[in-house]
Amino acid sequence: MKVVTPELSTHLGGETTTLCRLLRIDRTDGLILRFTDFDRDIFHADNSGVPVVAALWSPNVAEVAPWWITTGDSFSYQAFNGDVPNSHIFSVPADGTFLQSQIFAGNLGAGNATFLGTTPFSKGVTFETFVGLQADTLGAAGGLQTGLSSLFGWSSVGSYIGFEGLKAFDAAWGTWKLRMCDGVTVTLIDSGVSVFNAVNPVWNAPRVKLSFVVSTDGTSVTWYVNDILVGSASTSVPTAGMALSSIYTSTTGFGSTFYRCESVAIKAPDTSGGTYISIDGLSISAIQHKDDGSPNNGQVTGFLDDSQISEKDIRARLFDNATVELSAVNWADTTQGNLKLLKGTVGDIVMTNGAYQIELRGLTQKLTTLVGSTYGPVCRAELFGGGAEGIDPSNHWKCRLNRADWVQTGSVGSSPDSVSVVPNSSGSPAISLKMVGSSTPTVAAPTGWFDDGMITFTSGELNGYSFEVASWDGSTLTLFSGSPMPFTPTAGDTFEVEPGCDKTKPTCHSKFGNIVNFAGEADIPGLNVIGAISRAQIKD
Repeated sequence: MKVVTPELSTHLGGETTTLCRLLRIDRTDGLILRFTDFDRDIFHADNSGVPVVAALWSPNVAEVAPWWITTGDSFSYQAFNGDVPNSHIFSVPADGTFLQSQIFAGNLGAGNATFLGTTPFSKGVTFETFVGLQADTLGAAGGLQTGLSSLFGWSSVGSYIGFEGLKAFDAAWGTWKLRMCDGVTVTLIDSGVSVFNAVNPVWNAPRVKLSFVVSTDGTSVTWYVNDILVGSASTSVPTAGMALSSIYTSTTGFGSTFYRCESVAIKAPDTSGGTYISIDGLSISAIQHKDDGSPNNGQVTGFLDDSQISEKDIRARLFDNATVELSAVNWADTTQGNLKLLKGTVGDIVMTNGAYQIELRGLTQKLTTLVGSTYGPVCRAELFGGGAEGIDPSNHWKCRLNRADWVQTGSVGSSPDSVSVVPNSSGSPAISLKMVGSSTPTVAAPTGWFDDGMITFTSGELNGYSFEVASWDGSTLTLFSGSPMPFTPTAGDTFEVEPGCDKTKPTCHSKFGNIVNFAGEADIPGLNVIGAISRAQIKD
């Protein structure tokens, strides 16, 4: 089901519309390309509402000792530096105890309040943490406030959202309180869920998952304890930028309280967008949506351009299985959101006379793939699949050879053309590439050893590029003509090369010595044998 904002829905229902289409392509190298069929460039927050982890912390070990606040401490503060997500500002000592100086983090002022990049910060945010609280005696007192805050802690002049757990003198732990403040008004809700009922000198408090979610429009907040809804509110929702803030207080005079945090995660809606470029000659076909499960495919045509979609990038396979998203927006008011038309991957690409034609495959395209095994004389396993490196663990048919035992390194001596690589030779007699992995690993690789193999460059302009080897004549690696190198390697560029397998029984036996894992049926007679009629059965 396609979801559109009320504003865009009203626009679509009007007598006239001002729509254009936006195309986003995420290449396999991480580069994002954005195009539009409108007559000028358009900025749009194309991923609005998609939750991404913006800050995450967890210990390096599965369990940690309780974090100790020493008796007599009146106030201790913990926080994460908002400008440095994915890191923590304290460490877990070997004895599991903390001093106050190890916990104090410093000021989380306005400069650290916008690291998630949302404006305002609170819209669509999800906060999750696993914590534990415990006291060693009934006379101990203490508490925890954890969540998001714009200032040092939680005050009437700052903005915050989170949980509060308290223990008074000579009393059991209370219930989790849900707190929120927009800088003026405080909302306090008693969840009715007990923090912990036991007081024990030995750490045994179970961890609890605390989480809250701010609605995408920033008008309401819902709180959860162990994924169970415990409260919601639509008043006092803050709009100021906030950062992660956990405050632990200990006012005990007779005992000690403990605080353990096992992980913290903040997820925020990714409102990052970009400028969709208007390019001449771009044509996006209509997408036909069907209710029979057939793929919602389309195509894009345009002119090859080195600054946009280039021939060298296509030949370098940077668009192979790239993800695509096609949407429609109101170009007169892009704040109305978008209508998703298609999400999927790049399919076949055809280049002719300086132009390209790209197939857009919808998500249901994968449902058309026949799943199953076809019996035949060739091996169904992928070379090195399911080996010691765990390659292709989901494949039922496993080669079980270890790629590391067969791959070898080399360097480029010369490259006569875009499909030829002549490796450097060394030794006496001079040998360029050898039969690494075989019973004679120091012998020169014979003709055909690398046929159907793979070469991957590890330095130079082609660093990271991989190409299939069509043939090896003992001195030159020749690539398939349909996949030439986009750049010419220079002498000295390094590479890794692995032998190829034609998936036949003789090759598996003689070249790799791996016949025990051969996944073909080379000895099953063909149809001409099965269907033959013995002459002895023919009657006059």
